[in-house]
Amino acid sequence: MADLVSKTRVVLCEPRRAVAQVLAYSLAETVGIDIVERAGSYQTAIDTIRHSQPEVVVVAFDYERELFGRLLAQVIESDPSARVVFLASPPTNQIMLLATGKPGLAILPASSSLETLVAVIRGTLMTDIGLVWSEPALSGRELEILVLLSEGQTAATMARALHLSIHTIRFHIKGLLSKLDVSTQTEAILAGIRRGYVSGPARSGVDR
Repeated sequence: MADLVSKTRVVLCEPRRAVAQVLAYSLAETVGIDIVERAGSYQTAIDTIRHSQPEVVVVAFDYERELFGRLLAQVIESDPSARVVFLASPPTNQIMLLATGKPGLAILPASSSLETLVAVIRGTLMTDIGLVWSEPALSGRELEILVLLSEGQTAATMARALHLSIHTIRFHIKGLLSKLDVSTQTEAILAGIRRGYVSGPARSGVDR
C-alpha cells in the first residue's frame, strides 16, 4: 500500500561521514521526514539542492563567518522556497543580522536534541524572524549597546550618540547583563567576545 504520510524532503549536509550516517538514520526513522540526499561539502550541497529541490536543507558544518552570507545567498538562489537549518556554534552578531528577516532560516546549537531538530524541520519552532536559538537572544539595541561598551563608551556618551535617555541606556544594559548571565559591563564585554558578538578587548569607560 502506498505511503499516505506526507513527508518533508530533506537534504543533509555533513562532511563527517560517521556523523552524517547517524544523523541521517535518526531523521529517517522519524515519521514524516525523508532524507533525499547527503552532501559532504558546501559545493556538493548547492549542486544537490539544485537538482533535488528539497523542502529543508540541514547544514551541519560549522560555518566560517565570512562564508556564511555567501552560502546563504547560494542556497536561496538555488531554491528560494527551501528552508535552511544550520547546526553550529553560537552565531556572531553579523550572522544574527543576516538571519534576521529570513523566515526560512534557523540556527541551532550543534548539541540540540533530535526532538528540537525535528520540530524545526517540520516548521513548528520557526519564528517570524527565522532565528531559533537556545540562549536568550540579545535585541538589536542590546547588541548595539554591547558593541559600544566594548569600544569604551559610557552610558552618557551612548545616550547622546543614540539620542536616548541615560535611563533607557541603563535599562538596555541591565537587560543584556541578564541575558549574558553576568554582573558587570566588563564581564558582558568578555562574554560578548567569547560568543562572537564583539571582536575586540574592552577599553576604558565601562562600568560607569
